[in-house]
Amino acid sequence: MTKQPKLVMTLLVRDEEDIVGQVLRYHLAAGVDHIIVTDNGSVDGTLDILTDFERAGALTLLREPGRNFAQGSWVTRMALMARDEYGADWILNGDADEFWLADQGDLKTALPASGEATALDCPVRNMLRGHDDDRLAPWWETMTARVARPVPFEKGMDRLHGALPAPFFYMQLGSKALVRAEGLTRVWQGNHGADHDGREADRKPGAVTVYHYPVRSRRQFWRNIRCQGAGYARNAQVGALMGWQKRRWYRMLCEDGDSARAIADALPGSRQLQADLERGVAIRDDRPARLFSAMGILDSKPPGTACHGPDSPVYAPLPRHVPPGGVVGMET
Repeated sequence: MTKQPKLVMTLLVRDEEDIVGQVLRYHLAAGVDHIIVTDNGSVDGTLDILTDFERAGALTLLREPGRNFAQGSWVTRMALMARDEYGADWILNGDADEFWLADQGDLKTALPASGEATALDCPVRNMLRGHDDDRLAPWWETMTARVARPVPFEKGMDRLHGALPAPFFYMQLGSKALVRAEGLTRVWQGNHGADHDGREADRKPGAVTVYHYPVRSRRQFWRNIRCQGAGYARNAQVGALMGWQKRRWYRMLCEDGDSARAIADALPGSRQLQADLERGVAIRDDRPARLFSAMGILDSKPPGTACHGPDSPVYAPLPRHVPPGGVVGMET
């Protein structure tokens, strides 16, 4: 019988209490064997959620007090730990607002045989809501739209100060990389790539899609930009265009004293989004929401703990892996 590869996930988080529990539960049920998390000074309920999962043995928790958002260095540290201390064969360097969905089966079924590639190129789908949508419903109910055809950037445009041709999350943004552990030397800032043996990883198209839920509320957006934008401003080790959108929105926030202009730069208004849905510029994509509901992960408790009382279907442990053809492979 062929031995399955060991898949370890890394996460860098700060103040993500509204989504991080679902991210952890989903990936543990979808083929991830262990998760290494670096908390960068959360002050909401994020640490409580993480320590629950730590006590359950599902994750290793690190604390990073730095305020210069040295994401590449911090994620590289976790990735090398995943390989050297936890025996990872493949490493998924995710963000706390991302769900990595295999096209079929669980995430391990998407991993290539030994030697085929050092990284899988995974497209990102940015999920949308109107920037003026003030509903109190959870993100998985309000964020079921995405742009149909991402808009390319104009060559030579001033990304820090110039006008965008469309809301930022309509734009053609970078893919993510699921990386082989052997030979890994560095993870790039933003988790968009990696180096193996000192060279850029040899990437091949992967059968994994990343669903990204970046702006779940105005308050969460403001807090994220305030922290990461200030962090990039303090970090002299990365280029001036690294994290350019966070720098751009942080400048707007500082100039205006509020996030109204910045969030309107990131997302369409509700009327525009509805019009774009009617015109086919945007489309409904509820695959993740249906999947999460079917898997019973729409709470923030670790596997095997009571969430809504003993009669709840999430009282029992989640399946460690979803078999090929199971709910992770639900058709869109």
